[in-house]
Amino acid sequence: YMITVCGSAHYLAPEILLRQSHFGPEADVWALGVVLYALATRTMPFYGVSRQSLNRRILRAEVQLPPHL
Repeated sequence: YMITVCGSAHYLAPEILLRQSHFGPEADVWALGVVLYALATRTMPFYGVSRQSLNRRILRAEVQLPPHL
């Protein structure tokens, strides 16, 4: 059984990055949260100098909330 990861890296839910075989609407809610964060702050919640560092921040849910939120 093989899982293909597709989508923009900044929006991927942790369970997709971990290539778990069972994920559903929760992954879509995660991506919606990323979109809402981006709309509210004009920045992405997760960033990294490489794909690996971006994935690490997503897996750890390392988000810096701006003071105005």
